[in-house]
Amino acid sequence: MHQFYSNGEEVGNDTTWYENGNLYNVSIRDSSLGFTKHLSYYPNGKLKSIIGLTEKGMMEGEYKEFHPNGNISFETTYTNHEAQDSATYYYKNGQKQYFYLIENGLKVKESAIEWTEEGLKKTNTNK
Repeated sequence: MHQFYSNGEEVGNDTTWYENGNLYNVSIRDSSLGFTKHLSYYPNGKLKSIIGLTEKGMMEGEYKEFHPNGNISFETTYTNHEAQDSATYYYKNGQKQYFYLIENGLKVKESAIEWTEEGLKKTNTNK
């Protein structure tokens, strides 16, 4: 792991690796963002997740998870540790699986849309 300091505060990136030499985690500190972006990787080298965290551990900014094959699995955005706008889930093949809007940190059931793995829209189930 590499840590860099300026005036007693951590700056720059932290990086850790798996024993096989592939990346495990990268933490990117950027004071202009106001939070640290954490990237996690699977042992096969594919991106596992992207998470923004404030110094107090609150989720902030984009949040994405990926399937081991590299395709996106889930995405949303956080502000002050509260999900914002919308959330989308994806099948392993990259097709959208489920989508819903978010208001005041809560899922709007009436907005839910679901798809089959082949990309066909399902009847609204209001989950």
